[in-house]
Amino acid sequence: MFGWSGKVEGRERSRVVGIANAAGVSRSWLYTQTDLITAINQLQQRAPAPHRSPRHAASDASLQRRLETALERNRQLREQVADLTQKLEIAHGEIGRLRALAGTPVAGASSPG
Repeated sequence: MFGWSGKVEGRERSRVVGIANAAGVSRSWLYTQTDLITAINQLQQRAPAPHRSPRHAASDASLQRRLETALERNRQLREQVADLTQKLEIAHGEIGRLRALAGTPVAGASSPG
């Protein structure tokens, strides 16, 4: 069929990324399928990109702020998970210590028979 030059334009790359994600395959695999890349390029030339009205299009700055907010929230949640994990480990250790003092068998340990 048609050969692939190996060059990737910005719009083509984003379209290939979207197709790869939707298909559940890696981009690198998709790029090895020259017939699919050719078909993607042909479809892209046939169908113009959808026009987004300024009213509905998010600005780059707005998207950047949303990304920064999401990343900060992710960092906070990771810290919270680490803190709660540490507290849970301490609580489990305390439960084991108290059971040992009371002579209560630890869960999973076999009792003398």
